[in-house]
Amino acid sequence: MNKAKPRPRIPLIAIVLISIVLLALVFAWGFGSAYYKVFPYSLASWTYAQLPDSAQIQSPVNRRNSEAARIAEELRTAEQQRRDVLTNGAARLADTIYIQIANDPSAIREEIMQRTIVPNEVIAVTELERDDPINFPINFRKLHSIPMGSTVYKATYYGMNAYGVLRRTTHANHSQCLFVYIQGHKGNPFNRSDHNALNEAVLVNGCDVLSLSMTGIGLNFGAASYPIGGEPFIMDKQLAQGHDRYQWFHDPLHPTLEPMSLVLSGNYHLIKSISEEYTDITMAGISGGGWYTVMLAALLPEIYQSFSIAGTWPKRFHEIQGHGADWEEIGSTFWQDLDYWHFYFLSLLDANNTQSRHLTLIYHNLDECCYSDPSASILGAAVDKLSIEGLSVQVIVRRSHSLDVDFLLGSMFGGQ
Repeated sequence: MNKAKPRPRIPLIAIVLISIVLLALVFAWGFGSAYYKVFPYSLASWTYAQLPDSAQIQSPVNRRNSEAARIAEELRTAEQQRRDVLTNGAARLADTIYIQIANDPSAIREEIMQRTIVPNEVIAVTELERDDPINFPINFRKLHSIPMGSTVYKATYYGMNAYGVLRRTTHANHSQCLFVYIQGHKGNPFNRSDHNALNEAVLVNGCDVLSLSMTGIGLNFGAASYPIGGEPFIMDKQLAQGHDRYQWFHDPLHPTLEPMSLVLSGNYHLIKSISEEYTDITMAGISGGGWYTVMLAALLPEIYQSFSIAGTWPKRFHEIQGHGADWEEIGSTFWQDLDYWHFYFLSLLDANNTQSRHLTLIYHNLDECCYSDPSASILGAAVDKLSIEGLSVQVIVRRSHSLDVDFLLGSMFGGQ
């Protein structure tokens, strides 16, 4: 019986070679089809296009990235829409207030002053003599690091004192200009290097410099008292630093005065008492000093230009990006019928109601304290939308809640 002959086996090496050749042909065909767009390129493209998006071929990583990109785009769109709403709302409110003020700025300024500035018969401003041991204690100059040759002014009202230190330039190009600087919460201005550097640079540019402090702080650190009806309310020097403690003030002889007058009157009268010597007055301040700058520039038409650094923004912005604030900044009942927009616009109008003055609101985008982005930039967009001559917002790249001396000097003197 004959055995069947075994089938010849294809060598493994041949199978491997044939597989490689076939794969190469398929790859070449696919590549050529895609490159030269020949059959079956059109059929494959049409088939792929009919698939729903979710069924199109994507790796898990690509799907996650696409979803993340979609969510990020939706968030960016929502944030931009929110900013547009806030910008447009702020601009509309500001425009309404601007029209109100433009109708009779003198009357509005006078009405505010009746509420916030003590009259001349209540306050006395004196120039302190170096050898006066009562009004000018011997250790005052040393305690506050006041430079030799300075003139010290003292405003006294009720049981409160406010001091101003005037340094006169010796520059040959002295041009009857005065620079007023108000330090914020960080104490005595003469103990701060940024203030001192600014001070010296302004003197070199031919302007005198008047340095001031907030109520109860820095140069004004000390005990204080004020009337509540017919009785004095007495505070030691520590208590006098807290401005919310001034909210009970009531002078029955001047019933229109509000507690805000205790905070504003001292510095107002110090500036007013020497303003007639000058034809060009610039004012600046940071933080609490920036707040004073906005308030006093609105009430003193003598101030030609002012720079408020991280000091205020309108009430609506406190609601959407709040931070710890002093009583006078937002907590006082004074703000029930007023907004900072009133003060911004009054800072632009001179004594003849001509819009000839300038106010620049400066903010730090990453300010570690307050008044930072995004609200600072939203306010800037609202002010740009208003396009009111003399009013501008600058948001600079800075994290520190401190004075950028070079930036301020460049703004004041045009980079000289």
